[in-house]
Amino acid sequence: MDFAGTIGTPQEKALVEVVWLDIVCHADWTEAEEVSCPLFKSIGWFISKNEKEVKIGNTKDDADKIFGITAFPTGCIARINVL
Repeated sequence: MDFAGTIGTPQEKALVEVVWLDIVCHADWTEAEEVSCPLFKSIGWFISKNEKEVKIGNTKDDADKIFGITAFPTGCIARINVL
């Protein structure tokens, strides 16, 4: 996992872009060479990172509390960019 634009883990509540790979399944006659995991980008406020997952949120209230939480398995994350 690459934390581009930062040293170590982003600070809590930093605005980040998580670049991640999704799982794909083809239940047809598509050959293996034609199947690959799509790359996606999600933007939100950094909440936490551990060996299992990275969490970001997409909404903050007036008290600066973060909601709209997305948890990414660390194995699916290509990189995290601090914005």
